[in-house]
Amino acid sequence: MNIINKNQDIEIEAKFEVLDINLLKLWLNKYAKRISKKRVIDIYFVSPHKNFLKYKFPYEWLRLRDEGDKFTINYKHWYPENLQRTTHCDEFETTIGSIESLKKIFTALGFKEIAIVDKYRQNFRIDDMELSFDNVKGLGYFLEIEYKGEEIDIELINKKFSKYQHHLTTALGKRNYRGYPYLILEKNKLLPRIK
Repeated sequence: MNIINKNQDIEIEAKFEVLDINLLKLWLNKYAKRISKKRVIDIYFVSPHKNFLKYKFPYEWLRLRDEGDKFTINYKHWYPENLQRTTHCDEFETTIGSIESLKKIFTALGFKEIAIVDKYRQNFRIDDMELSFDNVKGLGYFLEIEYKGEEIDIELINKKFSKYQHHLTTALGKRNYRGYPYLILEKNKLLPRIK
């Protein structure tokens, strides 16, 4: 058992493609509490001194997020590195005043924009989990489950994700370990396809 304190900026989440939208909506409305509904635009960048995309399975991402009323900058480092399946990540995030100004700073410093993820997101809560039902432009529908508790046991939490998949077996497809920017880059043939 590997227990980590939540204040160490660790994120554990699972993402599943949605196969039956109506069944998932029924389940969420029955068992979960709706938190919010909004459009989210994520812009991903690579640094001029560290190319995150040089690996077959990129494990670092730098993101600017526009939620309409809130703007953030976020860096994630996934583990294990450069493997198809990951279990958790370091996540560092803070609010910013202007995405446009930070984009200009990034451009001046040589950062390159590599992907935009435009999604409509409905957030729900069940116990210590936040469930995000996403309609991602160009990719389709997904359910993202993120652990929001205080103490983290990586192995136990990943088993909990499997239980959600089991309860929603006809609504959800296989777990997707790569994330939206990877899927968009892969779709645009900017990364090797996973077999």
